[in-house]
Amino acid sequence: MLFRLLPLAVLLFAATERITAARNASAPEASRAAAVSAPDALGTLAVTRRGDELHIRFEDRDRRVFRYLFRRCMFNELFTFYEVAVGERCGRECDDNAPSDDGRTEILLNRATSDNIGPLAIEGWGWIGANHTYRERGVARTARHIDATISADGHPLDRDTTLRAREVTIRVENRLLDPRYPVADSAGHERPVRPFCTERVTYCIRENNIEVAVSHRFLNTEPATVRTYYGMQSMFCDEIRTLTPGGAYADWTPQDRVSHFTKGDHPAFRRFVEKNDCGYQSTWLLPEGAGDHGLLTDADAVFIGNSSGKSYHRLIAGREVRDGDSVRWRGVYTWFVDPIADDDELFCYEGIEGDGRVLFIDCKKACDRTVTLPGRSLRSLREIDGCGDLRIRRIDPHTLRIRSRGPGYRIFRTGTASADGIGECRRFK
Repeated sequence: MLFRLLPLAVLLFAATERITAARNASAPEASRAAAVSAPDALGTLAVTRRGDELHIRFEDRDRRVFRYLFRRCMFNELFTFYEVAVGERCGRECDDNAPSDDGRTEILLNRATSDNIGPLAIEGWGWIGANHTYRERGVARTARHIDATISADGHPLDRDTTLRAREVTIRVENRLLDPRYPVADSAGHERPVRPFCTERVTYCIRENNIEVAVSHRFLNTEPATVRTYYGMQSMFCDEIRTLTPGGAYADWTPQDRVSHFTKGDHPAFRRFVEKNDCGYQSTWLLPEGAGDHGLLTDADAVFIGNSSGKSYHRLIAGREVRDGDSVRWRGVYTWFVDPIADDDELFCYEGIEGDGRVLFIDCKKACDRTVTLPGRSLRSLREIDGCGDLRIRRIDPHTLRIRSRGPGYRIFRTGTASADGIGECRRFK
């Protein structure tokens, strides 16, 4: 059966290619690199559960504060990350109970007025799930919230509390409704009531990252065609440029010139990065489950940008599903203000995935240079993904030499980010 997908292992390759001489990093590059000096241990999150809302704050090494708000939202009132914001440097240890308007300047980076975790489009019947109403009439819901459980470092948060933790895990279950069999309510409005699939979402929050694992188990006894599934979407605010490593936009492209491209033209694409005047958002789809793009043809769009203010990873196009079929995917959202490098040649930043820290190196064009990460050991450097003609060699415990013949990228695992219960998003249930 097409949708009985076997788990895919993340491929690990040794990054030991050698090159000849490279130029030294410039002073601006060195200053940006100095920001990457924290140890491998996970940073602490300030966590507050208040009723049905979950507030999380992370203060980075520059004392900027990233704020997450999880709550039920969108038309279908599904539990997800509603807001992500970054505030100015605290100048002190941040108060766990401080409200978002406590006097510090704060910039909103993401708001789920529409979909972060995408809906399904059923052939002939329209969209279900996320922010969509039945037949887009603005009346009836197409999904129901079933349950949400929260834990911090493996310990349940089942009542109002404030604490500190290294990792917060949220497990959400939703029921998407079959639009083909509506019933009329007392007011005469049509509403779907039969289950179409069970949607399970696990969110793992670590520092300035949210790792997401999603699965759908289909329950429809009559076959239906999923015309489109945008699984991993972006609601990044006020984006002005987009970069798609391995895709059509190898350099920062003004948002009004961003469109779409196909799987056949860019088979290595799995990540896009957006920036506004204040920060960046990376939206990285991992190559496992539907994230390997096996449910798309070469002619299908694999990325859609600048559409209704959103950008999308497309995961399914024109596939029949029925009771017992399933599909899953996993990805990581990362927000940051100061990348390691962002210049004419190179874009470089860090994130966290699974049980380790990850380094992203994106060459916009041919280059020959070094990148230094003071305080971060690169002795355990392992390549996990990449494309293009790049040669990268470690020249000391904190410095890499990079030579590229043109656009391309490499993603490396650089070490373990240890915390109790880390890696929960790898478990699909």
